Amino acid sequence: MVEALPADRAAGRQSARNSRQTGRQVSRARRRGCYAMPPGAVAFTYGGYRYYRVGPRYYYPYMYMGRTVYIDIDVNGGYPAPPPAPGSIDIDIY
Repeated sequence: MVEALPADRAAGRQSARNSRQTGRQVSRARRRGCYAMPPGAVAFTYGGYRYYRVGPRYYYPYMYMGRTVYIDIDVNGGYPAPPPAPGSIDIDIY
């Protein structure tokens, strides 16, 4: 007996299959990041994650290519959004 995949997983597999067949790269989200925290960063815990706050911006420590990079995090309603899953983004270092 073969079980059907949930719709979201089936769609994800189909898009991966399509990208392999056509040779197109599936683009990942891009984030800005830096190797060192800006001066004045204050540790902030929210939703079980540890962020660093500098003024109105939030940063999250993220492993990227074997190094810790601090990435900009989106803000929703004055609070940081959950960080992206490991390996799910590309980072532009500034």
